[in-house]
Amino acid sequence: MTTSHQTVDQAAADRHESTVVSEAAAGLERIRSEFAFIARGAYNIVVPLFGAHAERVWAGDYWKPRFLYPDPVADVPGMVFATHQSDLHATWVNTAFDLEAGHIQYVYFVPETLVTMIDIQVSRQGAYHAAVYVTYTRTALRPEANDKVREMAEIDRNAGEEWQGAINGWLSRRPNRD
Repeated sequence: MTTSHQTVDQAAADRHESTVVSEAAAGLERIRSEFAFIARGAYNIVVPLFGAHAERVWAGDYWKPRFLYPDPVADVPGMVFATHQSDLHATWVNTAFDLEAGHIQYVYFVPETLVTMIDIQVSRQGAYHAAVYVTYTRTALRPEANDKVREMAEIDRNAGEEWQGAINGWLSRRPNRD
């Protein structure tokens, strides 16, 4: 079944509104933020773009993971890498990397600050589009980190348009377009 651009875009718009759920437990903030968008590329091209190594092609200069596993660097289940952005040093572990099912998930840990889980689900939307659903769940590790969790959740909540623009921009410029 072929889906028109308008129908695909409407499906994304229905889920594009971000939601934030805050659950306070023992004085620690836990916030889930979600967004969705349509990637204008075939499913088999879009899904691998969420591997930490492949993400470099669309994420911009700030995304510079330092791989600890595997060596040589590759996007594989169980990859481990570190990032340094602003004042946060994080260790990441890939907990799901199923390209066939369109499911990628990461958990990262910032010592004494927070733990974040990023869950990405991709589904086919016709031959040349993919719907992308992203959920961030952030948990403070101590009450002093609650403000940081709230600040990051607000950024997450508004990241859908940025991700969509960056991915679709790369897809429109990529070499060997099919």
